[in-house]
Amino acid sequence: MTPGQAALSKPPGQPGPSGELYGGIELSDEGVKVIALQVSQGEEEPSFKRVYSEIIRLRLGRTSDGEFPPQASADAAQAVSTALTRLRQQYRVPLDRIYFIGSSGLGADPPKDLVSVIRNATGLELNFLDAVTEVQLSIASTIPRTGKVGVTSIDNRNTSALIQIGGASTQGGYEMLKYSPSDSPSFDFVAMNIPHGVVSYANEISRAVGRNSSLYTFTRQVKTSSAVAFRQALRKEMESEPGFLSKERL
Repeated sequence: MTPGQAALSKPPGQPGPSGELYGGIELSDEGVKVIALQVSQGEEEPSFKRVYSEIIRLRLGRTSDGEFPPQASADAAQAVSTALTRLRQQYRVPLDRIYFIGSSGLGADPPKDLVSVIRNATGLELNFLDAVTEVQLSIASTIPRTGKVGVTSIDNRNTSALIQIGGASTQGGYEMLKYSPSDSPSFDFVAMNIPHGVVSYANEISRAVGRNSSLYTFTRQVKTSSAVAFRQALRKEMESEPGFLSKERL
């Protein structure tokens, strides 16, 4: 694949003897995450086997001035093209079983022309997740549905909360079991999204001490700042959703 390729052919799927192959590509401000999974239909629910996974690091995070690097879109397109090539050629994942998404944090204010540059280079359309959906998927993929206390099985997700600290934002949430007199129990999600993360915090410190400051000055500022903006935002979320504080596991 070369830049400017507008579309890719869609060969028919080729299911393997023990399951079908699916691929995923996720673009965020931290880079490109790529995975190939073999999905087999079990008696109760599908089973998943990871065949391949990789993170291609990118400089899509903002600079200390709050802007994206000028080459952000081109670098992202090249990384997505590399990921797509590996899924298609090395792992034989059919194109119609490859899912391409962008993180909600990047989608809130992406680099200019990001979507069109990637589309022209790979033929893939970038769709961004919203923050609530992203938290739901993170909970489902991180917290096992059931757990054990001794020999007793428990609803693990209903007693656990997730906090994920990223480069530009911090997300979190928990699953909540809903009961209805007329319907069977269902699940709802409580989600939070704080616009502060590791990179944004580092940029905050850089602006405070100056770009040309020494590592010693930078470290001293980190120790004295106490991440005030992050702590205040997190406390506000805890006050609005006190269910976070009642969970047994984090």
